[in-house]
Amino acid sequence: MSFANFSSPGNKGKTKIDTSLNSEHGCAQWLSASPSFFEVGAGETQDIEILLQIPNTPDANTVRWGIIIVKSAYENKGSEEGGEKTVGMHIMQSFQFGVHVFQTPPSVTFKEVTVRKFYRDSLASDSTINLNIEVENTGDAIANCAPYLDLINLKTGDSHRLKGKGFTVLPGGIREVVFILPEGIKPGDYSILGVVDYGSKTDFAASEMKLTIP
Repeated sequence: MSFANFSSPGNKGKTKIDTSLNSEHGCAQWLSASPSFFEVGAGETQDIEILLQIPNTPDANTVRWGIIIVKSAYENKGSEEGGEKTVGMHIMQSFQFGVHVFQTPPSVTFKEVTVRKFYRDSLASDSTINLNIEVENTGDAIANCAPYLDLINLKTGDSHRLKGKGFTVLPGGIREVVFILPEGIKPGDYSILGVVDYGSKTDFAASEMKLTIP
């Protein structure tokens, strides 16, 4: 068991591990595990206690995040045949996975997400219509977002809501969500409202576009 900080560059929500302990929002240096090394037999389980020790400093008043890395390891027993002067090699297969950790102090309450772009990411000749919403977290807290589209036929007034998959945006981060309009929507001129609900009691992020569906 080990710990690292991470960032999420770009707008795809990918994690980039940072092994340094100088990250502005990292909390790897505050994390510990007991035990940090253990053996688990086939069919067995192991409980691990993860402790987050928050210091009494101004740094503790900001949102922090890190990642727990669980990695398989093998004891190197050396060569088992041929004596002390024998040189050999073998391949050791290993794997690892990460568990994200987020810490938001009670004093951090400012949530704000804005829509940077709302656009069609497909050609008029394409059989499918892709609509993309790119948002930025301009607040101080981690934003848990629920995106959706409201489509209104400007001639008939018929409406249709298309829900997207929820996602998380770190403070200062950018994220893009892609909507694929389903088949069966009647042709016509539409007003489409792209909405991102980020958990605020009073506000949400939104942008509108006009679109003709042939």
